[in-house]
Amino acid sequence: MKREIRDIRYDTALQIEAHLFHGKIQPFPNHFHDYYVIGIVEEGNRRLICRGCRYEIEKGDILFFAPGDSHSCAARSGLLHYRSLNIAKERMENLMRQALRKPDPSESPYRYEKLRKKP
Repeated sequence: MKREIRDIRYDTALQIEAHLFHGKIQPFPNHFHDYYVIGIVEEGNRRLICRGCRYEIEKGDILFFAPGDSHSCAARSGLLHYRSLNIAKERMENLMRQALRKPDPSESPYRYEKLRKKP
């Protein structure tokens, strides 16, 4: 019988936790997180219920759960191979502010110098 692999790592520089579930067959009972989850299904077919809506998920599907999203998951067929990134609410808000702010030319002169040059 194949063994389930579960690996969890935390990157202190990025402040992001990474999860790997390989060969998971057990269901995930209804639960929620206080952080964001971005995941990808690498193998397996599952029935997902999130905030009362039913979904059939399979290989290649990308999942996103916001803090507080109530969800559960059970096998339809095959073992689940799944990877996810867990990002604290405060960290995600900070990343979004950085990504969406107006660029400041003084922070990256090379980048903006290339944009200003004319052929």
